[in-house]
Amino acid sequence: MAFLLWIVLLAPWIGFLATALLPRLSDRMYQAIHIVLQSVALVAVGALWSQFHPASSHYQAVVRLPWFSFPDAWHGANLTIGLNFGIDGLSLGLLSLAAVVLWLIAVSTRVPEGLGKARAMWVQLASFAVFATFTALNIFTFLLAIEVTLFATFFLLLRLSEADSQRTAIKFLLYRGVASVFLIVSLVGFAFSSAATMAEPLTLGYQQLAARAQGVATANAALSAHYSAPQWIFLLLLLGVFIEEAFVPLHNWFPDAIKNADTGTAMLVGGVLTKTGAYALLRFGVGMMPADVKVFTYVLATVGIGNLLYGAFAAWSARDWRRLISFSSISHMGLVLFAIGTMQADAIQGAMFLLVSSGLITSLLLLTTSRVKARTLTLEWRQLSGLAKPLPILSGFLLFGALATLGLPLTSGFIGEFQSFFGGFAVHPTFAFIGLLGLILSAVYSLTAIRKTTFGPFTDRAAAAAYEDARMAEWWPIALLTMLVLFIGIVPYPLGHVFLSAVHRLLPIGG
Repeated sequence: MAFLLWIVLLAPWIGFLATALLPRLSDRMYQAIHIVLQSVALVAVGALWSQFHPASSHYQAVVRLPWFSFPDAWHGANLTIGLNFGIDGLSLGLLSLAAVVLWLIAVSTRVPEGLGKARAMWVQLASFAVFATFTALNIFTFLLAIEVTLFATFFLLLRLSEADSQRTAIKFLLYRGVASVFLIVSLVGFAFSSAATMAEPLTLGYQQLAARAQGVATANAALSAHYSAPQWIFLLLLLGVFIEEAFVPLHNWFPDAIKNADTGTAMLVGGVLTKTGAYALLRFGVGMMPADVKVFTYVLATVGIGNLLYGAFAAWSARDWRRLISFSSISHMGLVLFAIGTMQADAIQGAMFLLVSSGLITSLLLLTTSRVKARTLTLEWRQLSGLAKPLPILSGFLLFGALATLGLPLTSGFIGEFQSFFGGFAVHPTFAFIGLLGLILSAVYSLTAIRKTTFGPFTDRAAAAAYEDARMAEWWPIALLTMLVLFIGIVPYPLGHVFLSAVHRLLPIGG
């Protein structure tokens, strides 16, 4: 099983090195290398599903690569630094989301002429870093992967953005760079604080740090009490998460990145990267600082519901599809934060569902609207009208994406929203009731966008698009995302069972 995780990690890394070191090739050849190696990673992730055991209480497919040691690093004990990887239910779910979205970027998005090498190289480096982020087993590996993700995405925005590339890339770098600093200080501080407080050896491993927080004995630690992190450490973690997730008022980098980036980079940022902050809060906040999450539960509820409503109102006031997609994502991530803050098992499982669902639906809408823009040359609603007749296939997928966004039953979003609010009403009924307004607004802004885009009289641009509906090569990736959204909504058990094992790992002391 560890061999499969090696393949997942090495395939994009080999692709990055090959693309960077090979002599000048055609854009088509660079894309072929990208597609082949991204496909290998996707198949390996699928194979991991077949061998994953949800009932196991241990990390699985563990890969350890020792790097160097600090002698006498802490009270006479050595500290070994290495790249350690493995999976549990949370890792597997988000790794699968990333593998699907990144594969679709390779096979279905346009490569700008002359930029085939840059696109293939940086997307594959970002793929490796994202896979490493979700499978890291120690703080060092996680933080290193986050930094590589930042570096790769910056160059994608700088080289491939369709508008205002320098400003978009620098804003992304500044915001997410500051978030990385907060995460580094918080997590390293947490490791040192836990070692000092518990009089235990310094460690960066997830399992050992979580055991200290939960008072669980491990092979090298027999604990008689729980470790509780200082509140400043958790607050720094929260600040890093808020920026990573583009929560108001730290969100300005995100709408610009989604609007100005090329389709592939927008899918990477909106479909995958905005899940890393919530992942960090689940892994480190819920799993290692549960007492602090409970102390700040009202802060999480306030910020979460505030972003749920702000994102919904901003999406309602948007004037083009890319702005709507970005603020809709902020709204959904607000609900994720609210669910995590409840520390209820059902709500946290719902948050995990929402992360996967949001990534798929965001990617679906970005891919569909890119096909529309290729024909109409715009995504502004005032210049779009009556697309249902000349573009029935694309209009149908837009309608489905809008319905999935509002959490229609039998779509993936419904499961996550239902569980999140179910757990939320048990702890914060007032906040949950207010949050229901966000669901109403999601129906308003989604259906308003559909009405303005697909119905009504033709505009000149729409008329020019007559008989140029999506070809099969263009619509099959969108159809695949549609089927995944429906499959998770109709048959949620496989993903839910895997996530339930992660909930039990994160909340062994009751939640």
